[in-house]
Amino acid sequence: FWTRRQIDIASLTRDAAPMTFLLAHDPRRLTEAAALGVPLVLSGHTHGGQVVLPLVGAPAAAKFPVVAGIGRRDKTIMFVSRGVGTIYVPVRINCPPEVALLTLQPA
Repeated sequence: FWTRRQIDIASLTRDAAPMTFLLAHDPRRLTEAAALGVPLVLSGHTHGGQVVLPLVGAPAAAKFPVVAGIGRRDKTIMFVSRGVGTIYVPVRINCPPEVALLTLQPA
């Protein structure tokens, strides 16, 4: 990308509908995003809970509004990726790693 000539980004998007979304490492930003009317939040941080217990779920769910996948607050949608890493202990139980490929299109 940096080896090409400079491109006027504004001219490329002149006729495109604006798309607003928030990239927030921590999914606890969902409440703030909803209050600001942000339609989409993409997040991570939770590692999907890393350990998901049968019948109980992820203990991390007590701390985060969304641990993995899609959640909503008012008109705001949040997607939280499980990612591929771990924290503290290099173990994942009932929580496979994930690399998500999202296609974003204006409404």
